[in-house]
Amino acid sequence: MIGQLPCNNERKLLSLMKLGAQKAVGFDISDNAIQEAKHLAEIAKVDAIFERMNILDIN
Repeated sequence: MIGQLPCNNERKLLSLMKLGAQKAVGFDISDNAIQEAKHLAEIAKVDAIFERMNILDIN
């Protein structure tokens, strides 16, 4: 599993999934970044999870 903090638009995470990673989660505080990441994942036909949150709140 891959996690990316903050993920921005997820291009790096999506690239790693295309190279063979099985599961991935991206976190970002920006609603726009998460929406763009979901859109790019749909285009790339990649099943990744994107969560909108402040990474400083992760315990």
